[in-house]
Amino acid sequence: MVLAAAGLLVASTACADEFLLQSAVPGYKVAFDTRKGNLKHVEMIPQAESLKGWSEMLTTQIFFGGVPQKTPAGFYAWVSERWRASCPTATAQLLRQGTEKGYPFAFWMLTCESVPATSRPEHTWFKAIQGRDSFYLVQKAWRREPGKDEIVKWTQYLRQVAVCDTSATGEKACPAGFSPK
Repeated sequence: MVLAAAGLLVASTACADEFLLQSAVPGYKVAFDTRKGNLKHVEMIPQAESLKGWSEMLTTQIFFGGVPQKTPAGFYAWVSERWRASCPTATAQLLRQGTEKGYPFAFWMLTCESVPATSRPEHTWFKAIQGRDSFYLVQKAWRREPGKDEIVKWTQYLRQVAVCDTSATGEKACPAGFSPK
C-alpha cells in the first residue's frame, strides 16, 4: 500500500512495523500501481505524460519476503547482467554500497544508448535497500541523457529514500512523530 501524507509517500510491507520512506515528487502522478503476488510495483511520471510516451519515470518496487539474490549488491549484479544481455550498448556502474540507517543498500546506474523495444536511450539510477523482511527498489529513469542538474537533484532524492521500523530503536527507528496513517 502506498499512502501520501504531507508530501511523504509511505509504502508498507507485509511486516507491520517496516516502512519505505519516500518523498512525493511535485509535478508527478501515479500512472501505474499494482500488487501481483509478492511484488508491489508503482510507476510515477510527469503530470503531462502518459505511460506510452513517458520521457522520465520514477518506479518503486517492494519485493515482499526479499529477492533470491539476497543482497543489494547481488541484486545489482543480477539486474546489470540482464540489462547488458538486452542492450548491446549497455553500461553498468555500482556507485555506492554499504549500510544506511542500519540497512544494507546499493546505488547504481545503468545506461543503454538504444533500447531495442523503443529505439530510444535510457539512463536509469537505482537504489536498493534490504529490509528485515522485504527488499525495496527505487529507480529514476530518463529516455534521454539527464543533465548535470537533474543528476544532482535525483541523486539527492534517492539518498533520502530510506527504510524504517516502528518497533526498532537506534538507527533503524522511524523518525520521531512518524505515523503511517
